Amino acid sequence: MLFRSVRYLECFGQSTGRSFNVSALLSEIQVTQNSNIAVSSEASPSWPVQPQRQSVTAQYKPWEQTRFLARKSGYQRRMRFLMQTLEEEQVQTIQKIRDFPDFKSGDILEVQMIVPENQKKMYLYRGVCISRSNKGIRSSFKIYNVFPDGGPVVQHIPLYMPDLVSIKVVGHTPTGSRMKKYHILEDVSSKYTFQKQVVQLKIPSPV
Repeated sequence: MLFRSVRYLECFGQSTGRSFNVSALLSEIQVTQNSNIAVSSEASPSWPVQPQRQSVTAQYKPWEQTRFLARKSGYQRRMRFLMQTLEEEQVQTIQKIRDFPDFKSGDILEVQMIVPENQKKMYLYRGVCISRSNKGIRSSFKIYNVFPDGGPVVQHIPLYMPDLVSIKVVGHTPTGSRMKKYHILEDVSSKYTFQKQVVQLKIPSPV
């Protein structure tokens, strides 16, 4: 680029009869470039700096009118935000009513729940927790028990379902350091027999 500019000045001088000091112009350009490089190297580092992302909480509720509603691309994001807010409110309401203990995989649990298919009777289940999934309102856990007559049974229980009455931690089994205890499903011995049969409970009458 610089060579083309110099050739342009020479041709322009020959055609118009003017003389240009090309060497002086080149020296001034070189000095200017060197000064610009020195200033830029002092002002900023040689590698790009990635800006830190800060989590910003929304300053409005999802059902309020905003200027983003005019954009069709914002509908899906708005609906996701709305569902997330409603699920968080539902989880907080359930936690105030039913205070479940903090349990994890490997704990032996006693679960009281109502079975709507059997005339809404209340039953007591006992087993070892083999996994727990924390996904907001869709959280769930699985308990494993080996019945002497029926064999091994795995129950998948939603944590915030309305038929779940109570959860009680009654012990712990040393089943290794894995987060999910699926490897104990291969053991169908009496080692994991925590109850011989399902116990039916009486539903307390409302006061």
